[in-house]
Amino acid sequence: MSVLDPVTADIRRMPSRFAEAVSLYQEILQHEPDSWELHYNIGYADYLMGRLGDAERYLTRAAQLNSTSPDSFFYLGLTELKLGRTQQAAEYVRRAIMIRPDTDNYHFALGVILKSQGKFPAALDEFRAELALNPGHKAAQEQIAEIEAASVHPDPAARKSGLPAEAAPTQR
Repeated sequence: MSVLDPVTADIRRMPSRFAEAVSLYQEILQHEPDSWELHYNIGYADYLMGRLGDAERYLTRAAQLNSTSPDSFFYLGLTELKLGRTQQAAEYVRRAIMIRPDTDNYHFALGVILKSQGKFPAALDEFRAELALNPGHKAAQEQIAEIEAASVHPDPAARKSGLPAEAAPTQR
């Protein structure tokens, strides 16, 4: 299970007709090529279907057409994260946070990205910011506990994981 599952948990309840929706959106897009909403909807559906290259293209265009759409930047960040481009992912999620700082899961996602980059103090700040907005966010609580426990009880396995010993998660 991915640590980002809380971010996309609602996907499981959605209909599985994304490909059909994308086809319809693309038809409409021929008549409304500058619709940021259509680009966003296609990009988001592509993201959900794992078509990351297409998602990146459509979400980028949505963000270009509407630079105040936080979700365009957020899902562009998640797409970049899945593509392994953590620097770009962090930049896009930060942009979403700048536009709408009080949105659930934005800070959590940035914390996950920063943690993957080994930026543990910054990741802790983001997980704590998430908890300030959403005190019951269990995954943020778990991430904080994991990082804090690792800094108190360094694990020699950290050298194998590539994490600094003071921040590696401990074996339980």
